[in-house]
Amino acid sequence: MPTSAIRLVRFTGRLLPALAAVATLVVAFLALIALTDGAGSGLAAWLTTLGAGTVLALWRGRRRTWPERLVPFLPVVVAAALTATVCIPTVPTTRRYPP
Repeated sequence: MPTSAIRLVRFTGRLLPALAAVATLVVAFLALIALTDGAGSGLAAWLTTLGAGTVLALWRGRRRTWPERLVPFLPVVVAAALTATVCIPTVPTTRRYPP
């Protein structure tokens, strides 16, 4: 088997779990938004999801050396950035009544 094919398989083997972790955190965030009715502009759901992702990343990196210990945090950071956009209001949130 050519080395380029082996590299592609290894890269895919590392990329798929990271994408699955991001997707799982985003789905968990959306489920918590639905369960809490968006309490506090979704901040409660976002912090819960971020905390759970951080705990799992710490657990996955527990037996790694220092620079490699940060690798499991990459999906958490990506999911946090994707879901934080939901928590930031982009339109005025005050109620306006018709004239």
